[in-house]
Amino acid sequence: MTNDATRATATPLPEINRRRFLINTATAGAAVAVAVPAAEPAMAMPGAVNIVPKASPDIETAFKAVTDARRELVAAKDARDWLADEWRHLWPRAPESMRWYGFMSGTFETDIVDRSMLDDSGKAIKIKSSKEVSDHRALMEHPRPLRANASARVKERAEQWRQTGLADVEEMEAYLAETEKLREAAGSGAVIARVREAEKDLDRAISALMEVPVANVADLHIKARAALISSDSKDFTPEMARCFPILGAFVNVVFDVIALAEGGAA
Repeated sequence: MTNDATRATATPLPEINRRRFLINTATAGAAVAVAVPAAEPAMAMPGAVNIVPKASPDIETAFKAVTDARRELVAAKDARDWLADEWRHLWPRAPESMRWYGFMSGTFETDIVDRSMLDDSGKAIKIKSSKEVSDHRALMEHPRPLRANASARVKERAEQWRQTGLADVEEMEAYLAETEKLREAAGSGAVIARVREAEKDLDRAISALMEVPVANVADLHIKARAALISSDSKDFTPEMARCFPILGAFVNVVFDVIALAEGGAA
């Protein structure tokens, strides 16, 4: 039994509480690699005894599905990026008449693989959608009638406005036709669909892993690592919390680990 003198000189263990654990988990999370932990060395945790990861078979199988899905997503995005590079020199920019400034409507200008294009300041560019272009044509072809006593000058300005609008519409329609032709020639639709399906597969794999019951701390370790993976193939960090629903899974894992630590399980 430890005597009083030994207790007085011993270094106290850090207090385990919810705030401290969340801070430590968030700080360490970004450095976690995504690899099957069975072949890893002992894992050190602040204020805890080193643990040699030895996960249950169901957890390892589910985690392998996660890593396989992530690998496919990386490959799909590599293929997408390659295609974009190959066709970049042929891809036109949207005409100035097609841009929306400060409007909630519209869509974003994208490249051949549906990635947002940026202006010189690094912001995404808002342009009119194909439907809005069609609506613009209808407005120019059938403008609201002028009042009966409108002057000749007013009528002349209205006609000039209409002709300018029709010229803008033709420019916008030419852009839409050209980009559609290039997408069909490049086969970008299949590439885009592959990326989107890979993102869904990764999210499904992570969700399936989270539903597998845990049997020990090693299982929780794997779940925590899976929760750090987002659908854009980057390690999940607290800064990304507002952008990805996987945060919910991350929080669930955190509370599981907190409950385990407070209960003294090992």
